Amino acid sequence: MVIERRSFLTAGASALAGGGLIGPAAAAAPGLKPGGADQSAAFAKAVAAAAASGRPLQLEAGAYRVGGVAVPPGTRIEGIPGATRLVAIGPGPILRAEGGGDLALAGLTLDGGNAGMDKEQGLVMLSGLAAVDIRDCRFRATPGHALVLQRCGGLVETCAFEAVQTAIYANDSAGLAIRGNRVRGCGDNGILVHRSEKGYDGTLVVHNRIESIRADGGGLGWNGNGINVYRAGHVVVAQNVLRDCAFSFIRANSADAVEILGNSCDSAGETGIYSEFAFEGAVIAQNVVERAANGISVVNFDKGGRLATVQGNIVRSAFRRILPEGGRESYGSGIAIEADATATGNVVENCPTAGFSLGYGNYLRDVVLSGNVARQCGVGVAITVADAARGALVTGNVFSGCPGGAVVGYAWEDKATGDLTAEGTGAYPGIVVTGNSVR
Repeated sequence: MVIERRSFLTAGASALAGGGLIGPAAAAAPGLKPGGADQSAAFAKAVAAAAASGRPLQLEAGAYRVGGVAVPPGTRIEGIPGATRLVAIGPGPILRAEGGGDLALAGLTLDGGNAGMDKEQGLVMLSGLAAVDIRDCRFRATPGHALVLQRCGGLVETCAFEAVQTAIYANDSAGLAIRGNRVRGCGDNGILVHRSEKGYDGTLVVHNRIESIRADGGGLGWNGNGINVYRAGHVVVAQNVLRDCAFSFIRANSADAVEILGNSCDSAGETGIYSEFAFEGAVIAQNVVERAANGISVVNFDKGGRLATVQGNIVRSAFRRILPEGGRESYGSGIAIEADATATGNVVENCPTAGFSLGYGNYLRDVVLSGNVARQCGVGVAITVADAARGALVTGNVFSGCPGGAVVGYAWEDKATGDLTAEGTGAYPGIVVTGNSVR
């Protein structure tokens, strides 16, 4: 068969102009045109027909006013990035889907129009889908979540989220990757990776850029975070760039075997990187944390938090402030560990309270602080010497320009010793301070 060259070229140009779909031809959408008052019914019909035929639905540029559209598994919708807009009608989601199978969205702008919405709802709500593929989409202007993923796997990649309450809420994930997205101007949180109960999760949160995260909902740390991991085990948070978060850049609560690696972080109102409460296993390595109230905290042995390595991080310019619940001034420390943990190869500078904190009150067990540098900190190390606190080795560190002392013991909030690098630790069995350089 001979294909006429002009027809071939014309067909190719049309495909490129419409987004260049690879695979089955795009499905037609009769009766669906941008600019109408309420196109929900026509939109739902076009999506269902395309999914039934196994073809993607391709939308031209313009605004489509839709709301509450239930799309079937197997749906694929493509638009022109920055030009195809789905604008919410009413307070509910624009799109929702549940069940098995897969779903793909690409090149769409999902615009909530700041319509009233329950904070637990999202512009897009997906449940039980084994393989979502959401790329090059924009989510904006909603008082709720932008994207809700319940029991989903798959990929959210190179999307933009702005002026939403929370960008992504992923709960009980099953093989999910959140990669290369831009998140800016969220009212409460950036990316949430949660589970209903503690267990294996395995979500990857990598290469995202997150900034300007507020805490409009208030609280003592459950809002105001760039990335929050709760109860989800074996989550990897790596090589993200985070800036200007009301509370934490990265907060892992009761998250076992979390890895927080190679993130670049600047300006947070509370603790920059947190592994807290009932966790077992945390690796926090190669991060840069600047201008957070506290730098890195791996704490809450009183709640079962234990087992960690904190290695090769740079922490600079912590600051003191009033506690969120009010009352006394606190914070200003670089790196804190409490139980069954090592901190090695870190550099901490300009932290007014302490470069390193080992334990708190009675909560200290089997920690090693070695090969670190603390410069221009209030004290180099604040270590608890309360009666029940035992098991610490502080060796081979460099302390420079720490006016309060290199290694100083505390009993809860009160200073209890002089500089233990000079006085020795004979009165505190199980605490060894040796071989450090002080100037």
